[in-house]
Amino acid sequence: MPFIPTPETAMATIFYGSNDATVAINRLYCATADPPTSTDLEEIGDALYDVWVAQVMGITSDQWSLTGITVRAMNEEEGLQFVDTNAYPIPGEITGAVQTPAQVSYTVTLNTGLVGRSARGRLYAVGLPPDAHNGVRLNTASQALFQSAWELVLSAMETAGHAIQVVSFQEGGVFRTEGRPLPVLSASVRFPLATQRRRLT
Repeated sequence: MPFIPTPETAMATIFYGSNDATVAINRLYCATADPPTSTDLEEIGDALYDVWVAQVMGITSDQWSLTGITVRAMNEEEGLQFVDTNAYPIPGEITGAVQTPAQVSYTVTLNTGLVGRSARGRLYAVGLPPDAHNGVRLNTASQALFQSAWELVLSAMETAGHAIQVVSFQEGGVFRTEGRPLPVLSASVRFPLATQRRRLT
């Protein structure tokens, strides 16, 4: 996909590594000033690091670790970028007798209050703990735990002044000239498991 500039938005890439050398990423879009500044990007990196360590790694398998975060401005192709310098790696905290296959994930739907594919996002969470599911779906207790954690992620980023966004780059199958960001109002952790096709290397 060609680069499509998006106003008032930065893209954060969250890097993971597993004990078997598999790597994975999550990408989130966060609100910024227009144009984004280096201070904005650093604030996003620090806020994501803090909330990931406090909330996400606590619901992640200890077979996976958080290994880095980068944040880039989306207003122009050769824009600003920030590489987080906090302490890494940060291992997940949930242990289990066996490891969930790397491509199996639970999903987090990002809701903007509007209908349509362009108005909602989906995140494939990395490091699904083996005891959190039955091979097909999350168990009830884990779903509730994960739901609470992701609500705190949204709240923390909003409090930091860099609320998570859903960005649409296409309309009717045609690339937009400018990305359309919409603020995420809520997150829904879904019970069915998913497969991260083409998302791991």
